[in-house]
Amino acid sequence: RYLWPIIHYHKFLAKCIKKLKRNSIDVKTCLSPVSTFLRSEVCAVSNHLASSSRFTSEQWMEGLPEFHGWIPNDTNATAIIRDLVRCLPIRSLGEAVDWESPLVRGGIEECFEVAMEADREQMVV
Repeated sequence: RYLWPIIHYHKFLAKCIKKLKRNSIDVKTCLSPVSTFLRSEVCAVSNHLASSSRFTSEQWMEGLPEFHGWIPNDTNATAIIRDLVRCLPIRSLGEAVDWESPLVRGGIEECFEVAMEADREQMVV
């Protein structure tokens, strides 16, 4: 039961890949940022599920009291995270967006490219 949210996310990613495949886009070979993201994300989620499923739900529940959240308690780290979030390009939720606009699509593609490049740089040793 404790793995259901990530299992559902994995199923969602698989559905996205399947829909792309129906439209003749092979995520395994396509170099678009969306395909690259889906490919790396489904692999990461699969690996996470594999490592997480080594433990029973009782073992996970025993460890949860030691978990205090995803954000560090350190005030300096919290301030840095807030500054990074403040720099993100944010739009109002009430603002209408034409998702099919080439300008919007280009912005989305650019964000994926930047994220993928940052991810690649982290992997280089």
